[in-house]
Amino acid sequence: DHVRQIASQYLARVSETLQASGKRLQVEPAALEALVEEGYNMAFGARFLKRVIDERVKVPISVRWHDGDHFIVRMEGAEVKVECGSVGLVADSQTAMVCGAVNLLNG
Repeated sequence: DHVRQIASQYLARVSETLQASGKRLQVEPAALEALVEEGYNMAFGARFLKRVIDERVKVPISVRWHDGDHFIVRMEGAEVKVECGSVGLVADSQTAMVCGAVNLLNG
């Protein structure tokens, strides 16, 4: 799917930036799908995809930058959750908090 590819490429750029600081981000497939679904609209296409990823992934990275160096974006029920792998903290998608470089998990 084209929108999924756009999301993956954007997350890969975020990951590269984070790797330069020794951080790591993993995005589970179900979480990627949720981000794509939230960021895509039939009328506007993928116009809001970047904003959704920024709100759910990038902003949380900056908020919890010092909490760890490995963050995992995953689904918990119907919510995108971000877990700090180095300290085991989890934040819901409304206060989304992330650190890391991106590794899109396959399966």
